[in-house]
Amino acid sequence: YEPLSEPRVSRDEIWWVKSFYEKACGALARADPDAACMVGSTPYYSRADLDQVVIPHVTNTIYAFNFFFPKVYVMNSLDGASYPSNFRCCDAYTLDHVCKASWGKPGCDRPVFVAKDKLKAEIEVAVGFGRKHNVPLFMDQWAISSSFRLPGSALDRGRANYVRDVLSLADDFGLSYAYWNGRQAVKESDSTAFGLLTIESDESSVGGKRSWWNDDLFVALAPHLAAGAEPNAPREGRAPLSRETWGARAWGASGEPTRAAAPPSPP
Repeated sequence: YEPLSEPRVSRDEIWWVKSFYEKACGALARADPDAACMVGSTPYYSRADLDQVVIPHVTNTIYAFNFFFPKVYVMNSLDGASYPSNFRCCDAYTLDHVCKASWGKPGCDRPVFVAKDKLKAEIEVAVGFGRKHNVPLFMDQWAISSSFRLPGSALDRGRANYVRDVLSLADDFGLSYAYWNGRQAVKESDSTAFGLLTIESDESSVGGKRSWWNDDLFVALAPHLAAGAEPNAPREGRAPLSRETWGARAWGASGEPTRAAAPPSPP
């Protein structure tokens, strides 16, 4: 269960978020003891303040965090941004308090060099929390955006290397994660797309006028995906997931979106 997806209140109201999780996850544990309850900090499952929402007396929890770092790069909101590279502090971090000036230390304009070592340090913020409290973690969203108007150059400026570095670190830390997202419909007014498969659509239809694969992104992700494997199966010996296999799952032979079969009724 995910009772409070990406809470949107400010860090000053984090006490309210923790109080809600204590009540919600406690109630869920009593009603469904075998189910997990997802807990995350504010805003938007920030990795910075997980210590402020830990509820040690409720043990059916999984702690979630987003990883969109450096901000302007993964969101494709700064022309020419590349990886690895220097970023202004306020361009790299979602949380402005990280970049506050103090005792001669510059604030927003402070340069932050982002390469694999820096990605590791940022992910370790959450990993350290998990180790300290001995709780499971889930990197519930991470992604790299591309300009959907340039599908042939979706992962230029180091994007494929960024994807490989994040995946490598997730494997090193033993993190479960979800790439956001597999299939994305975009409108003419949109400027970016995150999906492995991008569909250009109008305001009312997901069917789309045209679609294309983010090929470089798929190549970077494919070794970490598998066709028909159980989630916890060893990576060795898996059959890599092909574009055709994944596309058939996502769209079906008719080109229409497929829907998962309903689970069997409980006895």
